[in-house]
Amino acid sequence: MVQMMNLPFLSYALYISRRRVLQWAIFFALWIATSYYVAAFGFTLVVGGYFGFLLCDLFVKFGGKGLLYTLALFIPHYILTFCAVYYMGKWFGSHSSEKTIFYNNVNKMQYFVKIFAIFLLIVASVFIEIKFQKNILKYFYQHLVG
Repeated sequence: MVQMMNLPFLSYALYISRRRVLQWAIFFALWIATSYYVAAFGFTLVVGGYFGFLLCDLFVKFGGKGLLYTLALFIPHYILTFCAVYYMGKWFGSHSSEKTIFYNNVNKMQYFVKIFAIFLLIVASVFIEIKFQKNILKYFYQHLVG
């Protein structure tokens, strides 16, 4: 935790971006190799497991303040991340014949709009994490430890 507060902004932004690109690359690779549902389940399991472990750990160490810290630190960008995963599945995940027939008749620009909306959700989640996480970390670190 303390190491993150001492990083310059550009180094911190690159660190977070590199981690998220790797996370999304693994998600897409798993989606291509298996199916959307397996990839979404694995993504939710890993991210949710990490969040739950961190939530329990900070609750044991700091009590109610640890819960607030964890919720303030992770909930804003994870909501956007899970919305992106949900809409990927809703728009591109299932391949029933009825949907395939329907999408063949739809303007191709709608695909671009949907992909762009998902891209915006992902970029917004990373931006929120980069912009606000360091400040939240500093604020709660002062109150939890100091």
